[in-house]
Amino acid sequence: MTTEELLACLPFARPYLFIDEINEVSEDQLIGGYTFQSDEFFYEGHFPDRPITPGAILGESASQAVLALGIFLLRAEENLHNRHFFLTSSDLKFKNVVLPGERVSISVDKIHFRFNQLKCRVKMTKLQGQLVCRGVIAGILLNTDEYGQ
Repeated sequence: MTTEELLACLPFARPYLFIDEINEVSEDQLIGGYTFQSDEFFYEGHFPDRPITPGAILGESASQAVLALGIFLLRAEENLHNRHFFLTSSDLKFKNVVLPGERVSISVDKIHFRFNQLKCRVKMTKLQGQLVCRGVIAGILLNTDEYGQ
């Protein structure tokens, strides 16, 4: 699976897609990134005089990178499109803001993946190396028929 194919498997689209590049992916790690464009929908209302990227959106960006790793780990399975990732826990510590137009790098390191449960360490940095956030994100991959869809 190429990185472009992996991005195409994510169940998101603009304006809710917050990962636009995967640089590396393996059984244990994914490194990707995203540029927060100045016209993102949330900047208009999130501190209108001095917009910054909401922490919830930064967390979503990191979660989408974790999901991309989960999809990569399941790449051999059929019916991958019937799977959805549900966040079960997130423990992120924020250290810096991300301004409109800034690019972030997202590093995801697998802690464990078993019984469709994925737990990863995540680290988000600005291109200049400043730490944006880090922590642990966990979730479960379920088939759509397991939650009534």
